[in-house]
Amino acid sequence: MAMKKTVPKIMSLQVTLEDMREFVMFLNSCPRLCRQPYSMHLLIDKCLFGRQMEMEHIMNFLLKVDTPGAENPAVLPIIGPGKVGKTTLIAHACDDERVRNHFTQIVCFSQDDLEDANMVTLRDSGSIKHQNHATGGERILIIIELTRDIDEGAWRMLYSASKSCAANGSKIIVSSRSDKIACFGTTQALRLRFFTQEAYWYFFKVRAFGSIDTEEHPKMASIAMEIATELNRCFMSSGIYNELLKANFNTRFWSTVLTIIREFRKLNISLYANFDGPWEVVESAYAKRVNGMSSEYILILHDYQTCSVPNMLHRCTNSAQSEAEDPQLSFEDFLFGNVRPQGKFKVLGWRSHLPPYYDYMFSCEVLESQHIVARNKRPRKLCT
Repeated sequence: MAMKKTVPKIMSLQVTLEDMREFVMFLNSCPRLCRQPYSMHLLIDKCLFGRQMEMEHIMNFLLKVDTPGAENPAVLPIIGPGKVGKTTLIAHACDDERVRNHFTQIVCFSQDDLEDANMVTLRDSGSIKHQNHATGGERILIIIELTRDIDEGAWRMLYSASKSCAANGSKIIVSSRSDKIACFGTTQALRLRFFTQEAYWYFFKVRAFGSIDTEEHPKMASIAMEIATELNRCFMSSGIYNELLKANFNTRFWSTVLTIIREFRKLNISLYANFDGPWEVVESAYAKRVNGMSSEYILILHDYQTCSVPNMLHRCTNSAQSEAEDPQLSFEDFLFGNVRPQGKFKVLGWRSHLPPYYDYMFSCEVLESQHIVARNKRPRKLCT
């Protein structure tokens, strides 16, 4: 009796398995869907993209136990062009819990600190960004960020001063755009370079599209690739335009942004010949607003950074230039807004979500005249 009840159940189970086998065969014939791109933007938004080897290099330097008789404090030079990410890389290293537990203090110096006439020792200047009273010993980590060259004589005096206040095991990281600081190191300099165009495109694409599959929007993916090419691997530009594109996800807007970037570069190349962007030249840059107002040109005087989060590791460079009384526009309002700013004003280009949590700012001025002055100092009329 029990056997008669079991047989139908077995037959039913066999039919179900046969159906599942056909279903699995059907699935195998379908193209595979990779889910990684849909979540990769969450990872990239929270980590330092593409700098794992450089980070490991810094961590090995900071946490390495010095051999007896080694030069103290050890010095690691970090060299790279402007806006390549030197400060961001250092901030990430100093935020690491292992580093904070290893050193009693993390002290940061700007070039202005080092040139302070009242500075007698390193303890007279700089800014303490981390202090760990629980750490045994007096090891300190000194961060020096140079914006200009410093001669070897001044460096020798600075290094001698550091020896007087730094216990064994203390370390110095000095960063600069100049190759001249390579000779200051007690170890080989770390050199930062911009990403390859391929790596930059991947980074730009993931942040611009987020969880959206680019294959479903081939036209917008093509426009985004052209924008990434025009931005010439600049991280600051990536942050600025990624936010703008994500907030206005449509083909027409993205095409307009591409046109603006191309016209911006074309105008300034005609003035300065070799021009990659306002972050690469000393001279001011010129931009035209797309808001229906003819002949409205904006002079970008300079860019600078301010701290969006207080009490973080690094003080902001040139923060004194952020005149509090000047009105402030978002980057989207700067390009497309119908409100016409008067005189000088500030533009918030991008607010970084990663250490050192900078606000990337532009100081701008409305041009009252249709004439501009190029590098050769001869006035040139702007096309309207």
